[in-house]
Amino acid sequence: MLALIPKDSCFIYLDSDYNEILKRRGVDSEPEDFIRIQREMCDDFSIKFQFLKIDTTLHSIEETHLMIRARAESELSKGRKLTSSLSLHPKRNDRKMKDAGAQI
Repeated sequence: MLALIPKDSCFIYLDSDYNEILKRRGVDSEPEDFIRIQREMCDDFSIKFQFLKIDTTLHSIEETHLMIRARAESELSKGRKLTSSLSLHPKRNDRKMKDAGAQI
């Protein structure tokens, strides 16, 4: 699967601790073990592939937006194209798109 990812891809990993996930998602939260394993996997990938990792537990929505925007502008200045993938969870992508509305 990793072979399908273009070599000059830029990834942004939005992380959060489990208590914050519970607070934000409520009943839509996955079990803690699932989140722990997913976070460990993403942490490993973020180190290996030099993802921009943002701990959203520590940063406001506005701060997170500015960090993502700065990375996007940096990548564009290098002549790279930008695409997005919202989540590892397709069902969450639909909800996020709906919740974000015109803010996307």
